[in-house]
Amino acid sequence: MAELRACGVDLGASEVKFALCDAGGVVLHKARSPSRGHPLAALLDLIAGLPTHLRDSPVRIAITGSGRYLLDGIRDCTSVNEVLATALAVQRALPGARTVIDLRGQFSKWILLGNGAGETVIDFSSNGLCAAGAGAFLEQQASRLHLTVDRLGRMAAGARRGATIAGRCSVFAKSDMIHLQQKGTRLEEIAYGLCQVYGSSEGPGQRIRLETFVHQVRERWRRRMVA
Repeated sequence: MAELRACGVDLGASEVKFALCDAGGVVLHKARSPSRGHPLAALLDLIAGLPTHLRDSPVRIAITGSGRYLLDGIRDCTSVNEVLATALAVQRALPGARTVIDLRGQFSKWILLGNGAGETVIDFSSNGLCAAGAGAFLEQQASRLHLTVDRLGRMAAGARRGATIAGRCSVFAKSDMIHLQQKGTRLEEIAYGLCQVYGSSEGPGQRIRLETFVHQVRERWRRRMVA
């Protein structure tokens, strides 16, 4: 009898990801592709790229991501909430982790993990519906500044202070950034200000806790850069 394998699909707002594992959880194949507004077409392309020798075994499928509803009703498919999927993955890969900040294309999330003993997620918060706190907006603004996201992060880490950028609306945030550039504000300070938006864009219930956590991480990174 052929081995039962596990297939994970993430139908995200900006990217589609696909992974095939054996019964022991070892990744046999993984791939990702921009969704470009057509996540199912992107998924079909990824499946078409699956090596021939991996296509014969039966699979059990788990689907997550903002587009998972598109596959509702398909037999032998399990739909998993994005928060739970992220928490389970982090607990498996980094058992000692307690906090996750997940910047996705459409949403950013703060997740407080449990100890793994029957308690996966203690609490979580999301940026809501505004794109200003989402990963796609960060990528767009980095591209507008002719930077990669990695380069933007390194510039922000080297800034002495952050420029003030509105964090509740992507339109206002972009306008603020353009105005700052026109005034001649240093690009490092704009990058830092943009990153600060992500430290204050969570839901009201967890805003102070998230800002404190991000500030601590940022200051630890700053000390590493100076050392």
